[in-house]
Amino acid sequence: MINITKLLLAFCLCTRVAAQDLHFSQFYGMPLLRNPGLSGIFNGLFQASTLYRNQWGNIGAPYQSMALGIEYKAVGASLNDPFSLTLGLQVLRDQSGAANLLRTSYAPNISGRISLANGMYVSAGFLAGPVTSNFNPNKLTWGDEYVNGVFTGITNQPFSVTGKSYFDVGTGVVLGSSNPDFTQWYAGVAAYHLNNPTVSFGSNDVLPVRYTINGGLGLKVSEDERLFFYGDGIIQASQREYLFGCIYTKYFVDDNDENEEGISFGAFYRWNDAVVPVVKLSYDRWVIGFSYDFNVSQLLPGSQVWGGPELMVKFKGFADSKHGIICPRGGL
Repeated sequence: MINITKLLLAFCLCTRVAAQDLHFSQFYGMPLLRNPGLSGIFNGLFQASTLYRNQWGNIGAPYQSMALGIEYKAVGASLNDPFSLTLGLQVLRDQSGAANLLRTSYAPNISGRISLANGMYVSAGFLAGPVTSNFNPNKLTWGDEYVNGVFTGITNQPFSVTGKSYFDVGTGVVLGSSNPDFTQWYAGVAAYHLNNPTVSFGSNDVLPVRYTINGGLGLKVSEDERLFFYGDGIIQASQREYLFGCIYTKYFVDDNDENEEGISFGAFYRWNDAVVPVVKLSYDRWVIGFSYDFNVSQLLPGSQVWGGPELMVKFKGFADSKHGIICPRGGL
């Protein structure tokens, strides 16, 4: 019975992977995956972020996702500058299921931010690049491989195509406020897969456009305490996903210190899917974050609550020692 439950769980997950993009629980740490317009909305010259997610390990099949995001400001390192131009790169690698369905993408990004009155800004970005995907049919098992109850390992299932390459395009725009002495906020909209790329291995099925709504709010509780609220809404074909939560941050240095050392903890909720506690530590110019998904969806009988851990590592670099203002994405 346990094996049947796991098999059904794996089938449901494979169906979801085919119908909807992968997600990360610490989504605020990978801005290019949320909205290309969020690139460059930080104080400093550059930053690099990585995310690693290992989900559903208890069912025996690998569901591992890795992402690397790099942002470099060619113009305007500070949010006080009237204009900034950011160049970036988003790398994504996702491995799913028993057949090791592997998808890898490399997407360069360009974004521009213009300062408005009263500390406000508007930012727009564009992201595009190649994607490759493949799977190993030898790791799949079919009904015709069983003859009179005996496993033969021989199947008549045809697999003429086990790899696919395509080009992907996304864009987004963000409006926000970056004044660290007052309430900080941002709101944005983005769209990915605008070119509806053909992604299936044996038919002409296309990847539907993914629309996202992004939001963030930063409240200054005291000189060394902040509350940050994040939320994303995602629409892709018939799929819907809503993820929102709050993080409390206690800084160990004042606002004029570029390193922003401190500790953060909070929780997120992915609607009808998971509860996600989060903890982060920042030291010098490094940030390490850890979260864990506790499953509360209809897959609960198979998952037994356990979802998967996720690790984030971020490094931020500065052009000089004067770029230490808390950024509107949370300052971390």
